[in-house]
Amino acid sequence: MARKGSGKIVNRQDLLHILGCSAPTIADYEQRGMPVEKKGGKGVANEYNTASVISWLVSHKAGALPTGGKRLDHESEKARKTTAEADLKEIEVAQARGEVVPIEYAVKEFAKRVAATRAKMLALPTKLAPVLVVMTDIEESRAAIEDMIREGLDELSREAGGNDAEGE
Repeated sequence: MARKGSGKIVNRQDLLHILGCSAPTIADYEQRGMPVEKKGGKGVANEYNTASVISWLVSHKAGALPTGGKRLDHESEKARKTTAEADLKEIEVAQARGEVVPIEYAVKEFAKRVAATRAKMLALPTKLAPVLVVMTDIEESRAAIEDMIREGLDELSREAGGNDAEGE
C-alpha cells in the first residue's frame, strides 16, 4: 500500500490515461480488489491514489503485460507459439508435396476455367445453327444440342485435368 501522502489522487479518466487501459479494465480491476481512495456516487467519480493502484497492480499482475485483465502464462504462450510454428511447417510441407497451392494460383486457374467455359458456351450457337437448321424432329434437335454441350464439357474437363467425362 502507498504511504500516506505518496501518490497522486486522480479520477477514473486520469487513471485510464495513466495506465493506458480501458474503462472496462478499470472496472475489472476494481472487482478484483484494486484500491479505490474514495467511492463516488451519482454524478461523482471514484478517486484513486496512483501509488496504491500501481502497488496493487504490481502485486497482482507481476510478470504480466496489460492484457485486458487476463494474466499471461508464459508456458501456455510458449506452447501456443510452438503449435503455430508446427502448423506453419505442416503447410510448407503440404505445399512442397503439391497438396496445397497459394490462393493467388487457385484464383488465376479458376479465372482461366471460367473464361474457357464462357468461350465454349458462346461458340455453341455458331456450331449448332447449321446442324439444327436441317432437323425437323424436336427430339433429334434436343439430342444434338445435348451432344454438343457434353462435347464442350468433356473438352473443358480434359483441359482442367479432370476425368469426369459425364460432366456431372
